[in-house]
Amino acid sequence: MTYVSEIVEFVAARRGSPTLISPGEYAAFAEWEKQGIPLSLVFGVYNVVVLESATPEKRETTIADLDAAISIKFADWLQKNKAMSA
Repeated sequence: MTYVSEIVEFVAARRGSPTLISPGEYAAFAEWEKQGIPLSLVFGVYNVVVLESATPEKRETTIADLDAAISIKFADWLQKNKAMSA
């Protein structure tokens, strides 16, 4: 299974049914792969961001919201790994 297909399967499972993935989502998933973002990080951030937006007073999470959260978490992850290897 490819990186992108693993994310698609994960997202579909979290949404509760087979669902259409938008072209923007596919593009984001491919970009995360290109950047070397670990799947475990993507899955963890997805769970947190989507669960936080699951309350009635919050709007639906967009791919832009998710991408921003993953970018922040990945930058933190890179910094921690850099510090550990120094």
